[in-house]
Amino acid sequence: RLDRARTIVIIWPGWPIPPLESVKRLGFTLVREMINCACAVSKPILDAADARQGLPADHNVSAELVRAETEELQLYDHIFSPSAAVDDSLRAIGIPDSRILKSSFGWNPKRFASSTPESKPPGLLRFLFAGSIGVRKGVPELFEAWKAAALPNAELVLVGNIEPAFAERFRTTAPQGVRHIGFTPDIGGLYKSADAFVFPSHEEGAPQVVYEAGGCGAPVVTTEMGRARLIEDGANGLIVPAGDPSALAATLQRLAGDAALRARLGKAAAETAQAFQYQLVGEQRARTLIELIEARTPVRLDA
Repeated sequence: RLDRARTIVIIWPGWPIPPLESVKRLGFTLVREMINCACAVSKPILDAADARQGLPADHNVSAELVRAETEELQLYDHIFSPSAAVDDSLRAIGIPDSRILKSSFGWNPKRFASSTPESKPPGLLRFLFAGSIGVRKGVPELFEAWKAAALPNAELVLVGNIEPAFAERFRTTAPQGVRHIGFTPDIGGLYKSADAFVFPSHEEGAPQVVYEAGGCGAPVVTTEMGRARLIEDGANGLIVPAGDPSALAATLQRLAGDAALRARLGKAAAETAQAFQYQLVGEQRARTLIELIEARTPVRLDA
């Protein structure tokens, strides 16, 4: 009953193929949201990360999921992609640029408006990580880097739940100076007290914690996968190779020894993050969808 030329059907990941094919046969524009990289790209990355730690693969990206998702993604007229890493993963499975809608995720500054920096002893440097604590997010390499950096009067605070498969490794390998806090919805005070936010993830889409930490003024250290469309190396953060503890250790030492660099990167990250507020991201999404509809109908829509 809907006007097919003026209706877009937006699909969140996980829908089975038969109803998608039915919607497509009816002539509607079909748009899919990507959260992370295409499974065909993420699986070998995660397999290799687990293998480097001598652990069995503990992720849910199976060969069957790779096959099913790759087949599914060919059905869409357009796909929202939140980062350059996701763009590349879509190209790798044959999705042309003309079908990739470059977008982003974002953050909500109001959530942190009343947060005050968490107190810490005078002179203490606080490096902060937030997210699921396990292999995928690069925590083993972060531990190696922290130990190698040997920073005086510094702490590494990890906020988030420890993945069950990593729990024993966490207990036995967490170096001195590491403090763990379980998942907390009130993380603003930690963001604002951090001298740097460290997120050495192996595979991502566009992690919200990077927007939030940068928006709260923390200089961000992350990987190509973790940068989203926010972090530019040397401008508002620092990019390190995934899975490289030596490079990460050197970057931690560089930040620890350069207060001016920390201040410059943190200020720039906070300024850049203002463009990624969810209200603005949502308005951009709306404009993109309206343009898709207007391309199919001579009647202009009022934005």
